[in-house]
Amino acid sequence: MAAEAFLGKSRADQGEEPELDRAAAAHACGFQVPGAGLIGEGMMEVREQGAAFLFQAEVNEVADPAAEGIGQRAGQDGKEAPKAVEEKSDHPTSNSISSVWPKEKNRVDAAALPALFIGLDILIIKPSSLGDIIHGLQVAQSLKAQLPWARITWVAREIFAPLVEECACVDEVIVFHRKKGLRGLRQTIRAIKQREYDWVLDMQGLARSAYMTWHARAQHKAGRRDGREGAQLAYALQPQLPPAGKQAHALEILTAFLPLMNLQPEPSRPLVFREEVGGEPLPEFIRGALVLFPGSRRAEKEWPRFRELTSELLATMPEVKIVWAGDQPVEAAKHWSKERFLNLTGKTSLPQLVPLIREARLCVCNDSGPMHLAAAMGTELVAIFGPTPPTRFGPWPLSDPRHHVLPAPNGNLGALEVDSVAEVIRGVLA
Repeated sequence: MAAEAFLGKSRADQGEEPELDRAAAAHACGFQVPGAGLIGEGMMEVREQGAAFLFQAEVNEVADPAAEGIGQRAGQDGKEAPKAVEEKSDHPTSNSISSVWPKEKNRVDAAALPALFIGLDILIIKPSSLGDIIHGLQVAQSLKAQLPWARITWVAREIFAPLVEECACVDEVIVFHRKKGLRGLRQTIRAIKQREYDWVLDMQGLARSAYMTWHARAQHKAGRRDGREGAQLAYALQPQLPPAGKQAHALEILTAFLPLMNLQPEPSRPLVFREEVGGEPLPEFIRGALVLFPGSRRAEKEWPRFRELTSELLATMPEVKIVWAGDQPVEAAKHWSKERFLNLTGKTSLPQLVPLIREARLCVCNDSGPMHLAAAMGTELVAIFGPTPPTRFGPWPLSDPRHHVLPAPNGNLGALEVDSVAEVIRGVLA
């Protein structure tokens, strides 16, 4: 938890650079730590004694930190730096270092320094399921955009960990082997306790995740206000629920964690993955194809007419290529042309969904993890809903014109006709 990137080097005449952790350095200089309140007050005099530091840069020559690359996120040339966390103070609020550095040498207004320079260690506990993890990753990406030097560690189940590892905003993944029972839980807790964190965010809100939170070594522990199984006993901080309460969209509930850290509650998209995600390349056939996901985590959320829909589209739209995808194998009609249809169900890994959805012209999904992944990545989609309400579980945001939501009559998926879905698809592809 070093603070060198923020604090710079010690005075040259001291001969060496002291090794201090971030908390000690921040305390010595009176810097603002998001969510932890103000450490030190007023004009902190930076002396040559003990743990005192000076900025390496000649601050009197810096009129605008953005002009010198100060406060910009690495690898995003030309983009504005994330806004600093605002704290009520009588001190100047400009992000310019020169505005907080008075003429008296070696004196700095610590309360006015932007908090985003401090690299917090954050543990997010969200082991499952796929759609919920996608929502959590959008919150984590927003957090990383507002605090570029934050280090994010994620606890995920073994079946979802490969996808989380490929997300650009996640620095480390602790794998929770749920199928190992208590042994798997103990292994996860041992891994969690290897490091001390500034924040632990329990986005799962169940007894098991609360138990992990309770064992974590952290200054701040926060968990869901709508948690179950007594999870709230593990943490003192609970974000407020949105105005709709427990009926709010799942992503909006998770976004409420951000204000606890003095951050803006704005989910981030498109969700960014590492360049080489997916491992073995998928066939060129997928490029520009119509990708259908016939499955879902629960059978009652699966529309039963994907086979009929595929036959209809192949017969009436000769220019369309169709791909079926999903973790469970689904048998396709043998007479469908291999030049226009490819069945990848049961043949693709979770990380391979990323390039598959990225290259798709349109995705057609049930209420499922792939639907949320497509929405988070910015791919146009048709989402078929039955018993679950789109207002809570639909593609976020529902107002996006590229999100075409089809609710079944009275929540009965069997009553949703093929023609109704095919008409929407034709309209999108026209």
